[in-house]
Amino acid sequence: MSLEYMKWVTNNVHTFVPNTMNIVACVYCRKIYETKSYYTMHNCLVCEKCGIDALMVVSHSPLQNLAEHERIALLDKWHDDGFTPIP
Repeated sequence: MSLEYMKWVTNNVHTFVPNTMNIVACVYCRKIYETKSYYTMHNCLVCEKCGIDALMVVSHSPLQNLAEHERIALLDKWHDDGFTPIP
């Protein structure tokens, strides 16, 4: 099974603009926030809220042109797909 969100959270450090306000979204903790700084692990952005490397820059993702409630709904779907235990 391929996880739809993986291409936006993998090898994505280049999508972050340092020293500029970036809106980011974490698939794991489902937080959307603004930040000027970033953490990385293996060339992936790491969420400063939960420490998981499931963070994407909103302007470089399908979340870009969505309303806030649509962004949250899509993060919820991706979270369920990638972080819900398989029975």
